[in-house]
Amino acid sequence: AGEAFGKSRVKRALAAEGYTAMARMMREIRFAERVDEATSILGAHPGSLTLWASANGGETTRVFSLAGDALFLTEGSGEPRPLSRGIRVTNLVFYLRDAPQAVRVEMTAESSYKSLSDTRKFYGTAVLRGGN
Repeated sequence: AGEAFGKSRVKRALAAEGYTAMARMMREIRFAERVDEATSILGAHPGSLTLWASANGGETTRVFSLAGDALFLTEGSGEPRPLSRGIRVTNLVFYLRDAPQAVRVEMTAESSYKSLSDTRKFYGTAVLRGGN
């Protein structure tokens, strides 16, 4: 029963945390005005995505990136905030598409508990709408 509990715990944590991180990335991409291709790392791991979005009558950046195996979001000049707790992101790749401009995200994450571990792939694509 202990091993079944551990496997269940690993799968739940991985699904919940991975989904939460992907949902946040999809939401921020949809609200973005444009992708800063010059500062983003596209098509390769570890990827980095810099978005420009409207904020308080001006513009600000939102950057998704990895530090080690943790996914972070940095808004403007603020401190990086973790988006993945309890999981390790082992692959993060962003792809830019045109007409309409969209970003595809591919993320592989891993979770472990004691000697048990599980890996899951997450995929998502969002069209930049600029808050519309």
